[in-house]
Parts: sequence; C-alpha cells; structure tokens
Amino acid sequence: MTNPFDLDVLRGWTEKQDLELAGPHRVPALASLTYARTGEPLKITIHGPDVYVGRFHPQHGPVDLLMEGLEDHELYKVSAPHARISLGDGKDWFVRPLSPSSFTYINDQLLTDTRERYPLADGDVLRLGVVPFDFKVNDIAFEAWRERQKDLLLAVEEPSLYLMRAGAVCGPHHVLNRNARVVVGRTFPDALATGQRQPNWDLSGLRDEERKHIGLRHAELWCEDDDWYILPMSPRQRTYVNRIEVTGVTPLMPGDEVGLGAVLFHFHHPSNIRASTNRRTVELPAILNWREEHARRKRAQETR
Repeated sequence: MTNPFDLDVLRGWTEKQDLELAGPHRVPALASLTYARTGEPLKITIHGPDVYVGRFHPQHGPVDLLMEGLEDHELYKVSAPHARISLGDGKDWFVRPLSPSSFTYINDQLLTDTRERYPLADGDVLRLGVVPFDFKVNDIAFEAWRERQKDLLLAVEEPSLYLMRAGAVCGPHHVLNRNARVVVGRTFPDALATGQRQPNWDLSGLRDEERKHIGLRHAELWCEDDDWYILPMSPRQRTYVNRIEVTGVTPLMPGDEVGLGAVLFHFHHPSNIRASTNRRTVELPAILNWREEHARRKRAQETR
C-alpha cells in the first residue's frame, strides 16, 4: 500500500532511493497466498521453506510475511505473529497457528492447537483472521530452489549482510569491512548530522512499510580477531538477533538473522559455508495462552 502523502515534502528533505532494495526477488517463490478480494487481488509470495506470517510488533520481533495491503479491519484480526508456514520434508507443507486469540482456518476447519502442525495442500483455503487466502504451490523442486539461494550467497566471498524478504535472501547485500566499523541506517541531512558520519549502507530505498522502522543510524557492525559483533544505535527502533531483541554488544555467528525494525537480514560468512547458506531454524518464544494460564493458576489455588 503506497503512502498518500509525499513524505519528502513533509520532512523538508529528500532521502536517496536505492531502487535495488525494492526490486524483484532473485530467488524463485516456493508458494503463494492470494486474497481474491474486490478489485485487484492481493498476492503474497513465499520465497522460503519456513516463514512466520502476521503483523510486525516491536515486542514480538520481525515476521517473514507482513500482511501489508490489507484493510484496517482485516489487519486488526491478524496477530504478530499469526502462523508459521513450513515445508516439512522438501515436499509437504504445514501450518501451525501461533496465536490462541486469533483464528486460523484451513478449508473452514478451525486450527485450535498452537503446538500442532496441520497439513496444508495445494489449493487449500488458509484463513488468517477474517481473510481467506488461496494457497498455491509453485512448480519448482526444493533442491533447485536451494541451489539458487546458495549461488546468490556464494557469489560474495567476504562477510556480508544480505537483505531477506519473504523467507529468503532476495539479492541486495552489503560487504562488511573487516577493518572498519559499518553503520547501517538511512541517510539524513547534513544539518542533522551533528558531526556524525552517514551510514555505510543506506536503506532508504526499502519499501515504505519496511523503511519506516529503520533508524537513521540503526546499528553498527565490526570485526575483532575475526569475530563479528553488532551494537544497536537507534534509541527508538529495535534491533534483533535471531528474532530476539538485543540492546547491547552482541556476537554474530554465520547464518544468524539480524532484524532491524521489521526488516530481516542474513549474516553471511564464508568461513562457515554450511551455516551461511542454510537458514538457521529460528523458534520464536512460545505464545502464552492466558485462558489456559488462568485455569492452571485457579486449579493450583484450589489444590492448596
């Protein structure tokens, strides 16, 4: 959804736009979710074999598939995160509901167990909240998909930060300098710089729903004795490593996911090709079912 206001006019200054950051995904999609609404259908492509879908909430961290493009009353019924869609064995798809207070259906069957993975077949209707999506599996072998992503990563032989979108690295990246600190953020006017240097990787060209969560000087990365570290710098926008918020100096391992606001990045390091080319399975913290928790506490009080 495009912003109806010209933000550059409101700010009084213009951000440089790197068109590659909002360009097409360079790894083929494995599947898709299509909402056949009135007017233009909303199609959300799934480019990774294990994705979290829902809204972004700073407390819960980034998700792979943002439900941008929905109307407010539709988005209100989507949790942060809402569900996990995964390709279990390279062939069969599953969905796991994550929020006990928001509804998830497959073909009108309510998914009630947040610990269970339910089979999701090509042509099924997956309803998230009040929005029905047609689930479609693309005609591409998982091994072929894996080779495409691997080729994209191995094209760079230095430690790098790759932009991720829809569950996979999507092409844009920044090579990290081993001998200097690298600042990631957005370019801001010299009048506001107050003697601080501009970011080394300018993310101003991200899509609007992504860019608004990126700080001007969001995070700093550097290397010491071949070990890499990240330090959050933005006082308002949050930084995550493997979906967990970090507030101080944090070490990075090959294959780690770095979250800047709602945007995910892949830390690629050629010293560990296996970890760097195979996405680490990230488990979000368990979501508490408050009804079950209150019932448990009530039972515990009654047995005292």
